[in-house]
Amino acid sequence: MSSVLRVLIVLTGVKSYPRGVTTNSDGGIESYEVYYPVFEAMQDVDMVLNLHGEVPSDPTTVGVFLSDQLVQFMYHPHVKNTHVLNAEPKFLHHLHRLHNAFPSLRIVLEHATTRAAVEAVKSCGSTDACTITAHHLALTVDDWAGQSYYFCKPVAKFPDDRLALREVIQEGAGICGSFLSV
Repeated sequence: MSSVLRVLIVLTGVKSYPRGVTTNSDGGIESYEVYYPVFEAMQDVDMVLNLHGEVPSDPTTVGVFLSDQLVQFMYHPHVKNTHVLNAEPKFLHHLHRLHNAFPSLRIVLEHATTRAAVEAVKSCGSTDACTITAHHLALTVDDWAGQSYYFCKPVAKFPDDRLALREVIQEGAGICGSFLSV
């Protein structure tokens, strides 16, 4: 008998980060369509796709120009106006497209922070779920704005968003309750 211990490693899921949304995500995904064959294979073997559900901020939204000692804020209509407070809602169309393309693929929207995210996951049905980090159940934007101690991406949002996260946990609907992360 061999003294070699064999260990079976089972891969149960894959985490996807869009490019530039979080620490070390410079090499993240820019287009999900490129990975459709992978997602189809994952669906076939019942793997989980874990999504970091934000789009990158758009730093060119507002330009600050000095003119005669005045600061002017210039709006550019072709700019997406994406920032830490709306990066998650702007991502949700990706969740819906992936769910529609792969209806049996189990998808987990990681660390949901908004009512819109909870509603999007619910609308996808039983194959989709989300995680909720504990600090999003306690904090809002007023707790971290100007206070770096509470700043952590994805940032806590508005009181109504916090309420939605609390409600879905209390519902025990299964879309978030068993996926609470800390």
